[in-house]
This record gives sequence, structure tokens and C-alpha cells, in this order.
Amino acid sequence: VLLALAVQCLVVYMIMLWLLARVSPIMFLKKFFPVMAFAFSTATSNATIPLNMETLERKMGVDRRISSFTI
Repeated sequence: VLLALAVQCLVVYMIMLWLLARVSPIMFLKKFFPVMAFAFSTATSNATIPLNMETLERKMGVDRRISSFTI
């Protein structure tokens, strides 16, 4: 199960990110790693919401209206 989840996260999602959003998977992982590490270490997604929104807005250039709606 862990292998299948890893393949889906690191292969399928990264291909979709590249094909559909035209975002480099490597750059995405570099910019979003602090959010993923914080979510993994706290084991809660609610605690990561402010950090997630800040990362999306400042590092990835997503509009605040879009990030607040989707998150």
C-alpha cells in the first residue's frame, strides 16, 4: 500500500502537474516541501492551512481568492 501511494504521489501527480498546470514538479516540490514536512510532522491538515496559504501566495503566485477558496 505504501509503495502504491508513493508511486501515485511521486509519479502520477507529478505528471498531471506538469501536463495540466505546466508547473515543474521539481520546483513545486522545492517550494512546497516546508508545508508537506509540517503536515507530516504534526499529522494534521488543519494546522497547515495558514502556512499552506502563505506558500501558495508568496512562493507560487496563486491569487489569495483562489487559495482561500480551494483550501
